[in-house]
Amino acid sequence: MKDGIIEQDLRETIALDPRGDYWNVQVQVRDGVVHISGRVPTYRKLMDLHLLAAETPGVKLVVNKAIVDGDRSHHRPVVIG
Repeated sequence: MKDGIIEQDLRETIALDPRGDYWNVQVQVRDGVVHISGRVPTYRKLMDLHLLAAETPGVKLVVNKAIVDGDRSHHRPVVIG
């Protein structure tokens, strides 16, 4: 599946997700790998976003570099293959 289609599908999924609050999030897809960056309000939203990406058809891997607002700890990307 082409990266552009995966990215479009994921953006639509994020926009329609009833849990919402993903306004400050950017996604890019390269070779089936989703790269997420930006900010989310809670850790739960971070994990929800990660699962949305991982469940998108054609996704091989998710690299989640989004951070939780107010979290001043050292930020490490979440990578689940």
